[in-house]
Amino acid sequence: MGFESVVVPGVQIGNGAIIAARTVVTSDVPDYAIVAGSPGRVLRHRFPAEVVQRLLKASWWIGTSRRSHATSTPSPALILMHSSGQLEKETVCLMRPFSVRRQGD
Repeated sequence: MGFESVVVPGVQIGNGAIIAARTVVTSDVPDYAIVAGSPGRVLRHRFPAEVVQRLLKASWWIGTSRRSHATSTPSPALILMHSSGQLEKETVCLMRPFSVRRQGD
């Protein structure tokens, strides 16, 4: 959810969707879509349909707390490789966010 974005009551946002800053979302957003504008419209999808289906089937977000989800998100490629048995669980690397400070702060 981007800065100052607005979602109209009753609208559902799909898993993995990206909502741009100041977007007004007036209709449901599909899984892994990128939405921008006022009213919001789907600009494109983040992945091909077959990859989206594999990500949804993997359901990697289930069982993670809100806090752990916000601080460590594996890449979609690693999720798919792990769910297909191409990686051992221990080899999935997590990305950690970091803060950036402006000069003078």
